[in-house]
Amino acid sequence: VTISDKWVQAISEDESGCLWIGTWEGLYRYDPHTDRILRARLDGERKGSKGYDIVISFELGRDGALWVGTYEGLVRLDPKTLQSKRYSSHLNGNRKIPALQIFWILEDRAGVLWLGTLDAGLVAFDPETEEYVSFVHNPGNPRSVCNNSVQGIFEDDQGSLWVGTYGGGISKIDRNRKRFLLLTHEPGNPNSLSHDNVAPILEDIQGNIWIGTYGYGVDVLDRKKSLFTHYSQNEKDNRSLSHNYVSSIYQDALNSIWVTTTNGLNRFESSTKSFVHYH
Repeated sequence: VTISDKWVQAISEDESGCLWIGTWEGLYRYDPHTDRILRARLDGERKGSKGYDIVISFELGRDGALWVGTYEGLVRLDPKTLQSKRYSSHLNGNRKIPALQIFWILEDRAGVLWLGTLDAGLVAFDPETEEYVSFVHNPGNPRSVCNNSVQGIFEDDQGSLWVGTYGGGISKIDRNRKRFLLLTHEPGNPNSLSHDNVAPILEDIQGNIWIGTYGYGVDVLDRKKSLFTHYSQNEKDNRSLSHNYVSSIYQDALNSIWVTTTNGLNRFESSTKSFVHYH
């Protein structure tokens, strides 16, 4: 078996060391011990359903299960047996989740799955009870989630959730989960988000929040000082960010910050506040 699609949307490593690769034409498992690739089916009795072939996001649960976000809903996959269980709006009963396209999955410290959807807001799903709570944008309520297109979710060291949206900025949920606090772009205010199209969010070892945007680079929030620093592409500076469209942010075991963009990989140099390019 080979991977038929070059559009790789998500990669995750399970407890056995196998790599799970999500593409727009299916889910694949690569076993480095045997150097073999296996395709895993997620459509169950709805065989031929193209939506389950479009894999967008992953999260490896604390119980070893692989949670998969697809264009037709959420799927729980057992990496060992390849048995799957689907939770989507096509199903009846408590396994139904009122959302199809799952763009982001996060399991918080309490074991709750937070699902970011294309246009149905934020969903909190309890795998044990199979019950869910939906959070959608309400234009008349400034404390509701800021936009229904959720592109990134992150839990910080204090247990607060940071929810990045496309067009609404960031909704931060405090630990009691009772309200949303908004961070948005304010024209003329450099101490705000550079743009409201937000996707990846990361907390570094110093407690700073790194925020990737679509088209406007990276914002770094110093929570102690409540100050933003903005990093963007400057064609006249080869040590600036290589592109302003940011797809992911990662901190490695040596505490280096890596930023992926549509024009290559960047490593942040904290001493010079600049980037080294790999592309």
